[in-house]
Order: sequence, then C-alpha cells, then structure tokens
Amino acid sequence: DLFENPHLRAGRSAVKKIIPALSKSAVPIPAEYRQNIFFNATVPFSKLAMASRGIGHINVIPDNDGTCRRFDPLLWFRDGDTAYPSLSLVIAATVKGISLHTIRKQNDRVILEDTAIPLLPDGSVIINYQGGHVTHEKDGKNTYESFYRYIPYDFVIASKDLMQAGKAPILPKGTFKGKIILITATAAGLTDLRATPFSPVTPGIEIHANIIDNILSKRFLRSIDGWRGNAYIFLLVIVIGIITLFNRPYIGISITIALICLVTGLHWKLFGHGWVLPIVSVSVAMAAVYLGVLLLKYIYEEKEK
Repeated sequence: DLFENPHLRAGRSAVKKIIPALSKSAVPIPAEYRQNIFFNATVPFSKLAMASRGIGHINVIPDNDGTCRRFDPLLWFRDGDTAYPSLSLVIAATVKGISLHTIRKQNDRVILEDTAIPLLPDGSVIINYQGGHVTHEKDGKNTYESFYRYIPYDFVIASKDLMQAGKAPILPKGTFKGKIILITATAAGLTDLRATPFSPVTPGIEIHANIIDNILSKRFLRSIDGWRGNAYIFLLVIVIGIITLFNRPYIGISITIALICLVTGLHWKLFGHGWVLPIVSVSVAMAAVYLGVLLLKYIYEEKEK
C-alpha cells in the first residue's frame, strides 16, 4: 500500500526495507513518463516478500463520490525513474508469462507485450466491471451476487480433512485447476469493502479480480478526455445554437430534444463497445445553449419593437 502524502515521507531506515521488497516488481520507465509519485509504503514482512514472485501495489483511488472506477497500473516511489505495477498487473503478467521488465509506457498506453492498456490523462485506467446478478427479494431488499465465485476457506480445510479420512470432499478434485485464486478476508469488520458502480459494499479483492480480467481479456474502457472531449461538446452545442438561432422556438426545442435523445442513445450504445462518453454534461450543455440562444433572441426582438 503506497501513500501519496509528502508529509508521510519514509525515512532512511524505512526506505532500506521498502526498496528491497519492491525490487522484484520494479519496472524501468523513462523519467518523462513519471506520474503519481508516492512517498511511503507498507510492504509485506521480509520473509513473505522474498518468497513471493512479485509484489504489486493495491491502491485503488475512489472518485469524488467515493466510488472506485479507476486504478493506477503504475506508481512511482519517491523520485526514482522506476515504476511499480499494481498487484493486478503483476498477476496478469505472471499468468501470461511476461517479465515485468518488458512492460513499457508509451504516451497514453501501458504496453504489456500484445496488450495495450489505455490510460486517462492522469495515468489511471477505467475499470470495466463484469457486474453481477441482482436478486429482488419478497421483502423488497435486493441481493447482489458477484460475477466471481467465492469459496470459504473452511471449505478448503474441510475438504482436505475429508480426503485424508477417505471421504468425498466438499470441493471436488480439480476445483482450482487452471484458475487464478485470490485470497482475502471478506468480513465486514475488516473494512476491506469498497463502493463500486454495482454495489456500495464490494470486497476490495473483487476490484483486483475485475482488473485482472480486463487485462487478460483485453476488455478495456476508453474515454475522450481533455481537448478532444471539450471539442466534441463544443461541436454539439454549436449545432444546437445554429438550429435555435435560425428556427422558430417550437422547431428548435423539438430538434434539441431529438438530438439529446439521439446523443444519449448513441453514447449508451458505444459504452457496450468499450467507449465511455459523457451523457449528463452533454445533455445539460445542449439544453443550456438552447435556452441561452432563445433568451438572446427574445431580448433582441424586444429591442427591435
């Protein structure tokens, strides 16, 4: 777990413990690509760190509304030119048999051999959640069932004991064969619960599972941010402004409503193809421009009388 607060900067003694633990997963990245610098870290105890094949950060920074929609594939510790990948990226690279030293960052992408992970301007990646199934109970409550399978740890222990006793285990042989197993504690009191677009109490480990799934299946979400997004919105509001300016009010409002519905439907459809485009901001901007131009026309006509 990495900490971005400069006031929590690790001391020399702490750095001597942190750097060796992170060294297994170090990714050499040129200094000009450096983003998201952190100043301290909590690492596993030394024996576990040395025995592991790699260590990745588990930072998932929520948006302003508290919902986790993005993750940082690479973070930098202090002022070095070495990046450290997320746990999900480490696991995905291990499964694909890819050395972490071959990971590259090119402009708005992180390259993992044949997989290009699209980045937002701040270096983060939108998580394409698999979702789940919501069951509507008779008492009015909704129950969320994850897309991924959860197996209680006591099932594993009980199956081992039953097999040693010559009895049929709870978990059949081969349950874990060819699977990626993520081990965690999911009790509510451990506070490892995060808000996601599908549930306000999602176990943190499930976020990592979704990220691993995205990388291995290459199912990423892309967004048009920065000047491209502003230019797109500007083009739409210019169209609405011209239509409102040269048509009667009832024609203008009809076309505006039709265009808002068309854009909303188009953006919704494109989301299914991996594109995240704004709906609310675009609709509000188009409606505001219509009303603004209509008001200006009214003021102008009043002055002409």
